[in-house]
Amino acid sequence: MSDIYDNTLRSIINDCSRFVLPFINEACGEHYTGNEKIVFHPNEHIITRSDENSDKRITDTCFTVISGDSTEKKYHLECESGEYSSSMLIRLFEYDAQIALDQRKLGKTEIIVTFPHTAVLYLKNRGTIPREMKVTIGVPDGRKVSYTVPVIRMRDYNAKELFEKKLYLMLPFYLFNYRNKFDKCNKDPEELKKLLDEIQYVADNLKKLAASGELDPFEAKTIAELMRTVTDAFAKKYGKVKKGVDDIMRGPVIETEARRILNEGIALGEARGITLGETRGETKARMNFVRTMLYKNFSDDVIIECSGISSEELKRIKSELLKS
Repeated sequence: MSDIYDNTLRSIINDCSRFVLPFINEACGEHYTGNEKIVFHPNEHIITRSDENSDKRITDTCFTVISGDSTEKKYHLECESGEYSSSMLIRLFEYDAQIALDQRKLGKTEIIVTFPHTAVLYLKNRGTIPREMKVTIGVPDGRKVSYTVPVIRMRDYNAKELFEKKLYLMLPFYLFNYRNKFDKCNKDPEELKKLLDEIQYVADNLKKLAASGELDPFEAKTIAELMRTVTDAFAKKYGKVKKGVDDIMRGPVIETEARRILNEGIALGEARGITLGETRGETKARMNFVRTMLYKNFSDDVIIECSGISSEELKRIKSELLKS
């Protein structure tokens, strides 16, 4: 199950990389403006053990932020959905040490390894979860070097704070805050409405941000789809909760982007002297619309609903596109 949440974090960072900087500002006390350059590094690392066996480990994400004055800082982010355990520190140290080793500077008589700034996003909404962890390294001359690993706890943030602080990276996991209420929500219509009102608040704000240009429509769509993915993963037993979230997050955000594409197709046709009411113009506009929707990986159901074509016509268009 945890792979789903790890993959969700990787997906939103991969597709919406600028969301990383506000999160780093929050976790590590930085003051990035969004104009910095982000360079991502491979997530796969080979951990060598004392028995000479090697394990391949995949970090959630590792990257370098380069500021305007060419200052560089390395970061390592992890997402944890399980209960807190001090064994997490062992895993973090293994990752950090391997990241430092992978990016070593090697001279004739010296090796320089720089550990990354590390932070963890904890999704659990109950149990004891510290606000920070600490790694201490002892060196042969007796000195000790320590670094802190800040912990961002999902339960410490409501939806309003996530939007105010632009912590869009955390939005797909927002329902973790209500996970222990799913059973009650599934049985009690009033409790279900309270939960879905929260989700509607998220959807409405995504729609507003997409309309204002604060978010690209693709970014808003990505958040909505990943939120549905996370909910589907842990709400399988709660049909009313799952359906309610799916219906809300599938609706206004995706439709906004779909309608924008359709309007662009209509405008293009009208610019060429073709109105949507004409058979030839309608066919051309809808063909352009469907082609774009397919390219952006919208589902068949959404394409059919927004374009008005039949499932048979969609199959025909897909077939023609494959031949072209």
